[in-house]
Amino acid sequence: RPPTAMAEGGRQLVAVEENGGEKPAESSSAGVMKVVVGVVVLATVNFAMLSQGIVFKRGPSHPPTPVWQAYVVLDTLAVSIALMANGLPADVVLLAAATLFALCEIITTTELLQGLSNEGVFAVGVLFVVSAAIDKTQALEPMMKFFLGSPKSIQVAQTKLFLTLGAFGSVFNNTPLVAVMIPIVKRWCAAQDFPVAQFMMPLSFVTMLSACLTSMGSSTNLLAVNLVPEADIKFFDLFPAGIIVALAGIFWCILTAPFLLPMEKDHDVAVAAPEEEVELDPLVYGIKFKHEGRVERGKHEEALDHAHLSKSDYFLQEITDVEGGSVVKLSATAQAIAALRETDGFTIHRENTALPAARKKLERRWTGAIGNGFESSGLGLFECVISSHGMQNAIGPQAATSMKDHRQLARELQTTLGCTMVGVRTQPELSLFLDEGDIHSVAQGDVLLVEAPAKADSKPEYQQAFSVMRRVPGPVGQRRKGAPRFLQRVCAVLGLGAVVGCAALKIAPLSHVAIVVSILSIWPLHTLTVSECYHSVNGPVLLTVAASFGVGSAMTNSGLAHTLADGLLLLAHGKIPVLAALMGVSLMLGVVVSNNTVVIMLSNLVRHVAEKEGISIKVCILVLIYSANFSFATPFSYQTNMMVMPHGKYVFTDFLRMGIPMQIFCGTLAVILCVAMYD
Repeated sequence: RPPTAMAEGGRQLVAVEENGGEKPAESSSAGVMKVVVGVVVLATVNFAMLSQGIVFKRGPSHPPTPVWQAYVVLDTLAVSIALMANGLPADVVLLAAATLFALCEIITTTELLQGLSNEGVFAVGVLFVVSAAIDKTQALEPMMKFFLGSPKSIQVAQTKLFLTLGAFGSVFNNTPLVAVMIPIVKRWCAAQDFPVAQFMMPLSFVTMLSACLTSMGSSTNLLAVNLVPEADIKFFDLFPAGIIVALAGIFWCILTAPFLLPMEKDHDVAVAAPEEEVELDPLVYGIKFKHEGRVERGKHEEALDHAHLSKSDYFLQEITDVEGGSVVKLSATAQAIAALRETDGFTIHRENTALPAARKKLERRWTGAIGNGFESSGLGLFECVISSHGMQNAIGPQAATSMKDHRQLARELQTTLGCTMVGVRTQPELSLFLDEGDIHSVAQGDVLLVEAPAKADSKPEYQQAFSVMRRVPGPVGQRRKGAPRFLQRVCAVLGLGAVVGCAALKIAPLSHVAIVVSILSIWPLHTLTVSECYHSVNGPVLLTVAASFGVGSAMTNSGLAHTLADGLLLLAHGKIPVLAALMGVSLMLGVVVSNNTVVIMLSNLVRHVAEKEGISIKVCILVLIYSANFSFATPFSYQTNMMVMPHGKYVFTDFLRMGIPMQIFCGTLAVILCVAMYD
């Protein structure tokens, strides 16, 4: 329990789980063919290098290293790239590679673990919490609406949107920024009658370009700065060339989007009157929410937008003004109810049901350092299927036999299990409003939506009461009372400003200020719970960054980085050709692996290229940072491309057509500007 599918009375309740964008499984023959081709290519490369008698050294003044170490590192990295290109998590692959190098004594245990003690890695983790506070308070929405306005043409609209994104993206992590902006841009395009496809792909591209403005524009930037500290890259060192590249990229998007991107308008975003028929999920519940303010029927979408609901999640039945606000009557999916339940200003409206006082006291319990830390054991939503045998176990045979309607069942469940019935779905597929006098007999197979303790699905009394019990995805626990949402928004923005200002002016280390802002978000503002702080930290990214230090040390210790640098210099001579070759290698590698992995793979190579060619190490690292952020070529190059792809209804070739020319344009411009401005 809870199972992913439940069937009772001829109906199915399916829990669909995200697969993280994984690709469909390939046939076994295709997989075997890939392995065979990879082994043949790798063996050919190894044989060619062995026949040439290549000597691996850590540097001109160092003695040769054992040949087998370089081949172990080279082959491991080749296999790692292939595994990551085929969908395996980068954090697991790189950590396994670094561990293998330590077992082979190519690196020491200290070098293997040095990433875990690095201040830059810690700063990346804390910045996730700061971004989560901005995201949860939706602090960007009012500002975005103010800046976007009501432009008359697509070109003016794109200019306003992209310039605004560039400003925010320079200090705000691009992935949550795109996640926040997608619904805002879709509604804005629908209201202005603009084709959303003209905005979604450029939305992703511009946020990547905006990361080229400051050293904290993305985790990739911070990673590069910490991997090569001798480059001494300061907060605004990327800005002079980065602002020109970003503005040129914005101009490119505005100029080429009408010719390279679809022009069809998105008719899926509803802006019409709420009386129109809406196709809902088959399993919906009747529910009433009380809103703290007055909600007008024609403007109800603005209030519901704060829960990020789509029109397929709910259907508005009625709005009634009451003392202290409005009651919004909806037919909604379980996920929509869970989202509204955790949205500021909304509470479930109950006239005849009340949660027992004992259940209102939310306990605090330690669930383990590896888990969610101190987590509220509060209340979650569950979908439960009734069975006659289960009701007899829960409320007793006599009470179950005399049960006549759902309202009586609600009282019995409160008394015996301490849970509150929120909604019910009956056999004829009706969604009842429990406080309106709807009386229907209890039938086996009816599905209840109940509010129960967070761990209810693992407790024996609940397992015995219901034939199937499924937890509704969403936050756990009742909304905590804290500072007013307006104050939380202001403090979240001021906190981000403090982090940026202190880092830029070198008043205090970035990580120290971010810790203070994160603590204030938890207490006294209560913007985030401790559990939400834990969940906001992107563990895979941090582990990838930490493992990169061991991989980089292996490339240096084995002499592989020095030898690869020699090979690159044989292909290109002169400052601009070498930097262009470095840009090209980075862009090609970024097609199959993440931009963080690109920086990991090439940072030591860049260090040796700079030393041999006499180029400033800062110029080389800046070129690497810019190239790593130009992940435009395919939808798989970066997660924000995957995020906007369904909303813009793009196909794979749309990214090739728009992204590859933009990569070449921005890459060429970045190389020229780096040589002109920084050398």
